[in-house]
Amino acid sequence: MLVLGIPDIKGFMAKFLREAVFDSFELRSIVIETFGRFEIDGEKPGEDEAQAEYSPWGIFRQYAYDIIRGGDAPRAIKAVLALNTPRTKTSFPNSAALFMNIRYEPGKITITSGHAQKTFAPDCPDKDKWDKALMAFLQKNNIEYTNELDN
Repeated sequence: MLVLGIPDIKGFMAKFLREAVFDSFELRSIVIETFGRFEIDGEKPGEDEAQAEYSPWGIFRQYAYDIIRGGDAPRAIKAVLALNTPRTKTSFPNSAALFMNIRYEPGKITITSGHAQKTFAPDCPDKDKWDKALMAFLQKNNIEYTNELDN
């Protein structure tokens, strides 16, 4: 598991809310606390809960931005994004889901990685591979981070 601090809060929030950087990730959920509490669930309505499908963050990004813009800075944001399901199945065959948890509070953004295995196994090769892929994604998109577990 990674715990990454994001020093450039304004730059990160622009990439998260205004640009398409994270659009290909699935939105699992986001909670935004401003003058009220707003919750968005990215699960597509369907009949079979066991085969849940999620919509891409890009569909919801403008709504989240509209909630935040023009007012005071939000009190908190908690977003759970996941690597899209087809890519997870091909690139990480032992994983049920791979998560990026984004937490904003005034003056601080933290990203943590998460990994759900399909079946229990003592070793998790996909977990380390996902952590490296997540750091590479951030670097590719010029998002600076510090490893909070090293501090």
